[in-house]
Parts: sequence; structure tokens; C-alpha cells
Amino acid sequence: MRIAAVALTALLLTGCGATADSPSVLSAAAEAAARSEFTIIAPQQRALFPAWSGTDLDGNAWNTSTLGARYTVVNFWASWCQPCVDEWPELQAAFVEHPDVNFLGINTMDELPAARAFIAQHPSDYRQLPDGTAHILKELTGIPNSNLPTTIILDNTRRVAAWKSGPLTVGQLRRALARLRR
Repeated sequence: MRIAAVALTALLLTGCGATADSPSVLSAAAEAAARSEFTIIAPQQRALFPAWSGTDLDGNAWNTSTLGARYTVVNFWASWCQPCVDEWPELQAAFVEHPDVNFLGINTMDELPAARAFIAQHPSDYRQLPDGTAHILKELTGIPNSNLPTTIILDNTRRVAAWKSGPLTVGQLRRALARLRR
């Protein structure tokens, strides 16, 4: 049993890091991650989301001060990540379902042309930001940053309140937001 748990953990940590020659590993990891719920962080342990400014994938200026005092869903993705592609419709549906929540996509570990080509094929109704070096993801303490997609939820003070590694569903996001708003 312990060996199975260790093997499952290894699969989850590989995520999109596995090679294209191992689709069964990617599928197993994606399926296991999709079943997991968000990890909620106690209020006194929440770290401030890093201050950040730059331009989005459309070339518009952006910075973290524009988030305001609202909950914010931040999704880290890459164009080459199949689980990221698989969860894309769920994120779009969640954006529509939660108009009172900010949504941000952060394209990470990707070249800018690849990110823009991905968005052209998979339109998004919310802002998408480039972070080719994974700078922001690496700055988040206490959150595994070796697996994509990774999604965090910021509370209304811009602190990291919850995280999930692997693809999400609308239901998982709905339950996490409900828990945080209690």
C-alpha cells in the first residue's frame, strides 16, 4: 500500500513534466490530480501574492494593484501541457459562474509566440499574462511548483488562500470558494 502511495505521488509530481513518449503517465497523473480538492490555507499562514507588473498577452499594461479587494483565481498553464488544455473549458465555465471573482491566467515556461498561438486556438474571456521563466510560480512558498496546471485562489487581501495542483473542475473551484467565504 505504501509503495502504491509513493508511486501515485511520483506520478502527480511529474504532471506535464513527463515526456511526450509516456502518455499513460500523463493520463494517470491528470486523472489522480483531477480527483483531488483544493488545499485551503489557514488565514494566519497565508502568504502575500508577489507584487507584479508587466503586459498581458494582448500587450496591455497590468499590475497586481488592479486586483482590488476581491477573491482571485490564478491559473498557471503552458501551451504544451495537455492537462492544461483539458481543464480550459472548466476555467471558462467557472469564470462565467463567478462574476464576482477575478480570474487570471499565467502562461509559464513557454515562449511568447507559443502562448499567443494557444490563446488564438483556445480563446479566454479573462486576462492572460506571460511568465516564461516561471518567476511568479517559483516565488509562491509552500505550493508545489513542479506540476502544471496549478491553480491558486487569492483572498480579498491578495493572500494565497488555497491551491490545487493538476486540472480542476468547476465543482472543485465552487466548493473551494464556498469554504473560503464562510
